[in-house]
Amino acid sequence: ESRDEDGRARLFELTARLLERLATERTLVLVIEDLHWADRSTRELLGYLFRSVQRARLVILATYRSDDIHRRHPLRPFIAEIDRMRTVRRIELARFNRAEVHAQIAGIYGTEPDRQLVDRVFERTDGNAFFVEEIAHSITDGAQCGLSESLRDLLLVRVEALPDDAERVVRIVAEGGSRVEHALLAAVARLGEDELIEALRTAVGSNILLPTDDDNGYRFRHALVREAVTDDLLPSERARLNRQYATALE
Repeated sequence: ESRDEDGRARLFELTARLLERLATERTLVLVIEDLHWADRSTRELLGYLFRSVQRARLVILATYRSDDIHRRHPLRPFIAEIDRMRTVRRIELARFNRAEVHAQIAGIYGTEPDRQLVDRVFERTDGNAFFVEEIAHSITDGAQCGLSESLRDLLLVRVEALPDDAERVVRIVAEGGSRVEHALLAAVARLGEDELIEALRTAVGSNILLPTDDDNGYRFRHALVREAVTDDLLPSERARLNRQYATALE
């Protein structure tokens, strides 16, 4: 193990020296995408470069999807550590506005898109660039209203990875509308208060649900995830949830 550590340290040092030599006479840009999928060695190498390469004309650009960084994700402590470095600057990219979604769809189609199409895509995707591309391609493939099977499966991956109680709560919220008050959710879920809170904490920590602005209920982080969850409900399951909502509201 000691030999492995020495070898890795030597590899990190050689990588840093190589980048410094390449950046001697010109500015070098090193791009690392999807850092949320990086393994431990990649994170450690990146941290080493941030700490050791100080004077070279080197720009390291690393991107990650914040939605994929749940509370226990290993990238979280790494980001917290490098945020303290003066040489590191974190830039949060906002979701696209309507004009930017219009430009993205025009680039995907190679032609000027219909205004109603842009409005529909913008409303369904909340300006998420990845979702815009997927929905645009789905429409090209003939899925005018619903989600393509591949996109639905992708959206459901994190939901299906939740513990049973948390997944059940997510499905209940999905059928309840754009937002569900906590008291109404508790009445429909029929869980103990502690179990409900734990399930909600897990769903929020997994970036699936968010507290509403008034802190009185919950909503989905992305409207498309809610759409995928409701589409995945069995007809009998949807009917039962609607009956439970009706009973609770009465």
